[in-house]
Amino acid sequence: MAVEFLSFRRLYPRWTRAGRGGDAPEVTGSPLTASLLLVAWLPWTWISAWRRIARSRPDLLLIQWWHPAFGPCLAYLARRARRVGVPVAFVCHNCRPHEPTPLWRTFTRRALRHADVLFALSRPVAADLERVVPGIPVRVVHHPPNIRSAGAPGSAAKVNPWIERIGPLDGPVILFFGYVRPYKGLADLIDAMPAIRAEAPATLVVAGPFLESPKLFVRQAEMLGVAEAVRLFPGYVPDDEVESLFATADVLALPYRSASQSGVVPLAASFGLPVVATSTGGIPEVIGHSGIIVPPEDSAALAAGLVQAIRKPPPPPASAAETWETWAREIAFLPATVRAGAERRHPGLVRTAQVLLWGLVAYFVGSVLVRGILDLHGARLSFNLWLLAASSLLLVVSRVTDVACWRVLLRGAGANLRFWTAARIFTTAELVRFLPGGALHLAARYRFASKVGVSPLVIVTTTGLDLVLRIVGGLVLFVASIPFWPATTGFTDWLAVAAIPAFVVLLHPKVLGGLVKLASRILRRNWVPVQLPLRFVAEAGALTALGWILRGVSVFLATRSMVPISVGLLMPVAGAFSLAWVLGVVTPFVPGGLGVREAASASLMNRFLPLSSAIVVAIVVRLQGIAIELGTTGLAVALDRRAERRTSIVEAPTPRLHSSGLEPVSSDVRE
Repeated sequence: MAVEFLSFRRLYPRWTRAGRGGDAPEVTGSPLTASLLLVAWLPWTWISAWRRIARSRPDLLLIQWWHPAFGPCLAYLARRARRVGVPVAFVCHNCRPHEPTPLWRTFTRRALRHADVLFALSRPVAADLERVVPGIPVRVVHHPPNIRSAGAPGSAAKVNPWIERIGPLDGPVILFFGYVRPYKGLADLIDAMPAIRAEAPATLVVAGPFLESPKLFVRQAEMLGVAEAVRLFPGYVPDDEVESLFATADVLALPYRSASQSGVVPLAASFGLPVVATSTGGIPEVIGHSGIIVPPEDSAALAAGLVQAIRKPPPPPASAAETWETWAREIAFLPATVRAGAERRHPGLVRTAQVLLWGLVAYFVGSVLVRGILDLHGARLSFNLWLLAASSLLLVVSRVTDVACWRVLLRGAGANLRFWTAARIFTTAELVRFLPGGALHLAARYRFASKVGVSPLVIVTTTGLDLVLRIVGGLVLFVASIPFWPATTGFTDWLAVAAIPAFVVLLHPKVLGGLVKLASRILRRNWVPVQLPLRFVAEAGALTALGWILRGVSVFLATRSMVPISVGLLMPVAGAFSLAWVLGVVTPFVPGGLGVREAASASLMNRFLPLSSAIVVAIVVRLQGIAIELGTTGLAVALDRRAERRTSIVEAPTPRLHSSGLEPVSSDVRE
């Protein structure tokens, strides 16, 4: 089987700590060469990489996955491959990133959904993948050792360059090997060194690239009085020196605070080195009954485990059942057993439809704006600041009803948030809709709400129902306004009468639950709707209706502050605005509906206003709305922080007497 390697020219921007470390060093002594083309944040490199793949016409595209930051790049390559019939497999080192990453689920799902099969290196990662990307087959194949031992354990010590680098030793060596990142718990290991040194004269050797400042650990060791016993060697360790380094050690320490799996454990098995590790992720699964397992983030337990391993070394981890030959067999059979999905059929149809839709929207917006601007010289406008202030006040109150509606739905689903916390989450997430990317504001609400402990299923259900209520409320207002429009027919009156009961039926929980199940089947998601009591849905619907009424009156007052119109046009103005808002929501590729809402509302109000005046009104209303959103968001954030500070004072930990003395016990149930 011929294999072609395509890799990244640059992994991280130079302004990041990882980027300042430079590119990965070139692997020497290997017959394999890679084409270094990709840069994750430069889309033109994706195109070049795809052209290279397309020229090769591979039987399988095998992609390494380890961080959602590379999601857009890898999603592009996987999507293009499946469209031309090339099966795609992802080797997933992680599912969730180790460090906090905004919208990681969104980027992970959008990339991995283009796979025909996912390979996980441990069962916990496989379980995460099945939750995040349901419907995609997942296979578990463990990580084989990257480097094989050249002889018996300890044989490399005869010509060991690391003995001189480490310097004089007065006892056993504890090895920490690999990238130094916060989740790997090096700080916990250094915290354990004083207790270890009290029992055995051990030396800690840390070798690998640092994504944290080495000075932090130097200062930590100095403060603990173990500076001489902690020796740091920042930088990549070449493959031909790894065995020599392991030969100097008596025990390998893996003090990880969180983990998916570790490629260092197979190395320890290959070199016959005992392991002390924490019970996190897939590490216990790989170590099995060999080695010593301790709780994560527990320096005392870690120290005891290392002392035990020094005094009575446990057996090294068993060699992995999976070898590179196992991987070769798995990969070799994939092209014959995996068939790329229907996504590859008619590859140009979806893109053509998208381009046509974008073109139609752009033509509509452009034509309305151009015609209005050409007639602008004849517009007669005046500003009544009192009416505009009253309009702004009503708009603020309507924002309060929006927050209250979502909070009522949360309560109905069993999640009780403070009002200001819900307001902070709702308003800050809504600002994200001005970023390109479709429904990112909904993903942001999911992310912010999950941080305060709301269940993911509750967030998805309440956010979806909130959006449906607002869309239905806007459509109901538009339909109800039809009889009040100038020169309408009798058919439109009957449409208004018939549509309102249909909208009410649509809001019934059983109907909504059925729609969620239908969407889950179509999109291959494992969604189970949360059944909210009808009274909460009714209360949320009433708040939504109140919000639309306030918003409609607000837009009318803003319009009347600039154009002299009669009170009889209140309903048409409100209906035009509500329909324009809905149209902006259903064109998610336009950030925040910018342009679409203004063109739609101006075109509708052209029935009773000059187009130039209607465009000015639409633009002023949009600017007014943005200003209100920014102001209410700042107020919500400030008041939520104030409420949180007050709560922290009231719920401060109180000392409770134990047999060992006074110990602070927190009253916060989230801990």
